[in-house]
Amino acid sequence: MRCVSELWSFLVLALSASSSLALQQQDTTRRHSGLAGVVRDSLRRPIAAASVLVDGSSVFTATDDSGRFDVRMLPAGRNGFTITKIGFASLSFEVSLPADSVVLLAVTMHPVQLLNTVNVSAERTNTYLTRTGFTERQRLGIGSFLTPQYIDSISMSVARPSELLRGVRGIDIRCGTGPTPAGARPSFLVGADCNVSSHRPPGCLWVYIDGVPHGHEQIDQLGLPPGGVAAIEVYERPSMVPLQFQGELPIKAGRDMSMASGCGALVIWTKSRVP
Repeated sequence: MRCVSELWSFLVLALSASSSLALQQQDTTRRHSGLAGVVRDSLRRPIAAASVLVDGSSVFTATDDSGRFDVRMLPAGRNGFTITKIGFASLSFEVSLPADSVVLLAVTMHPVQLLNTVNVSAERTNTYLTRTGFTERQRLGIGSFLTPQYIDSISMSVARPSELLRGVRGIDIRCGTGPTPAGARPSFLVGADCNVSSHRPPGCLWVYIDGVPHGHEQIDQLGLPPGGVAAIEVYERPSMVPLQFQGELPIKAGRDMSMASGCGALVIWTKSRVP
């Protein structure tokens, strides 16, 4: 009975030793599999600093200045690899790695076209101007509109608010104390207020500041610096003026417009109300 027990113990030890040896051999096999090679472009030039990743693991390396790489400690069998480099199309492939060996290969990467940096700009939408109807009236296109972006671009180059209106359709600007001859271009005198009017009869403009009527007062007499103006609406003839900017009781004629006789309108929105 004692002999049988000793024989059984010997067999267990032998099997344990055999299993341990097999595991050691398997571990040795896993440690000695690898992939090495060189990465070049389509002109056969080496690509440095390309990333070589082993798919499904955290193992990776980078090519040297000669485009060469070497990855070891990989399991035998099929392994997936991905090579990336900015300016080149990424490359993915599989390689069957024999046990206790290193596979050598050459890889060619192809360049891709890199788009130039695109700067996207858009006019900011001002919530206050939208709420007061400026944006909708501008969309309808009835009248002339000086946006915050436009006024900001020229406000540093003008001396008085009336100069913001130069070139606006249907508006005459006359500066100085003397009358301007018919057909002559108005002269701009430094320090002198300018008279802003519509060149359509009756030639007058109702002035509104942040929606509040100011009668026929001239824009240069309001004490408002050019840099304090945020946006301007100009309606050079009475038939164009929206109801809320009519100086007299209007006669409704559809689309919130009036055909009543009267003045055009100059609507000024200031930066104290428009951020």
